[in-house]
Amino acid sequence: MVVSRIPLSTRFSRSLSEDGDHAEQTCLTVDHRIDEEHKAHIYAIGGRLVGESVCYDFLESVREGLDEDRPNVIIDAEHLEWANSSGIGIIAAIYTSVQKFGGQVCLVRKSDRVEALVKVSGLDMLLKPCETVAKSFEGES
Repeated sequence: MVVSRIPLSTRFSRSLSEDGDHAEQTCLTVDHRIDEEHKAHIYAIGGRLVGESVCYDFLESVREGLDEDRPNVIIDAEHLEWANSSGIGIIAAIYTSVQKFGGQVCLVRKSDRVEALVKVSGLDMLLKPCETVAKSFEGES
């Protein structure tokens, strides 16, 4: 597998003001790699994928990275602590964007809770079934 790593992980966060203090609350962390062999963007996400504006920033960054040369997206959810229906909506929006380029989306290493939300939403019928990042495009080249 040929992988080129984008230099920095991205931390999508927001500042909270509480009695004049500013504290940073991390919503989502994202490590983005590109697998040239399989024409795929790999996003390892952690934290919480919920309906906060910073999570929609992640969606926009995925959309901006898509093109005909790399239409596939693998979302590695091993470190995703929490997702709600808005987070599943973000994954559905990624799927819709990827379809415009003729690609596929895999959601791998997800928790039982995220798996249940994916099934309830019907998104499991649209996403490419795969267990791990390495197996996402096994047998395809």
